[in-house]
This record gives sequence, structure tokens and C-alpha cells, in this order.
Amino acid sequence: MRIKLGLLMALFLGACSDQAKSKDMLACRDQADRFYQGYNNADMSSPRSKYIVACMAAKGYTFEISQADCDSQHALSTQSTCYVPESWIASIMAWFRSQ
Repeated sequence: MRIKLGLLMALFLGACSDQAKSKDMLACRDQADRFYQGYNNADMSSPRSKYIVACMAAKGYTFEISQADCDSQHALSTQSTCYVPESWIASIMAWFRSQ
């Protein structure tokens, strides 16, 4: 019974972390839109992309392009799937979702 309850809590926390990551990404993109309107997201060396990566790092995410859902056909810095949570609980949840 405890195992089932633990798995249920893990699934719930995993869903919450995905929603939180999406909200964090939207906030970082909005800030980048305000400060760096003249720059393109597609170029990772642009100030706009660097700002988004730094903003997500400040919120506890590491930019990682080796994720399966990280699509190289779109701007990498603006995809929430290209960011991995730094906390160990969130990392475990991300690992279980990828399996």
C-alpha cells in the first residue's frame, strides 16, 4: 500500500513540476521579449537566448539539449523540454517520465 501511495505522489509531483517549468519558461520568454526585442531566439549566442537560459538557471533549471523531447528544428532556448530541473526530486521524476 505504501508503494502505491508513493508512486501516486510521485506522479502528482511530476505533473506539477512540468506545469511549473512551463510557467517559468513563459515568464522568462516574456522578460526576454521585453528586453531583447530586436534579437532572434534561433541563435544561441544572441543576448535574447542567453537571457532565457540564465533566467531558467536562476529558477533552478539546467539547459540540456540531449533530452529526447528537445527538438532542434525550433529555437532551443525557448523549449521547456530542453531544461532539466536541478533538484534531485525533480530529476528523479523526469527520469521516470522518460522511461
